[in-house]
Amino acid sequence: RGQLDRLAAAGESVRALASCGVLLVAGPLHARTPEVRGNVAAKAFEYLAAHRPILMVGDPESDLGRILRAYSRARVVGPGRSDDAAVALEELLGWQPSRPEPSISAYQSRNVSARLAELLDEVVEA
Repeated sequence: RGQLDRLAAAGESVRALASCGVLLVAGPLHARTPEVRGNVAAKAFEYLAAHRPILMVGDPESDLGRILRAYSRARVVGPGRSDDAAVALEELLGWQPSRPEPSISAYQSRNVSARLAELLDEVVEA
């Protein structure tokens, strides 16, 4: 329990993630409905903040799949595609930064909250 308490401290979980070779995140199995397509695991944003390679297994057309495809350090593999996952894992294990990555600031709580406030203001004004 003591170790978990320390990891829960601000920023510690991201620092712990930064020591991993590849981070695995599960995405939605399908993106047939908006509710499922928009299901994005919060840990994905912690993974982005850790600046480590990310392997997502889930529907590539999900919102999470579309977000992660913007990053050279992420691979998105569809469910049941074990051969593709093996190839992606090999690529990620050898990944080296080759271009600037998009900023993650749009996904930070402060900025998401500000955007939500703007949208609510628009609705109230309409």
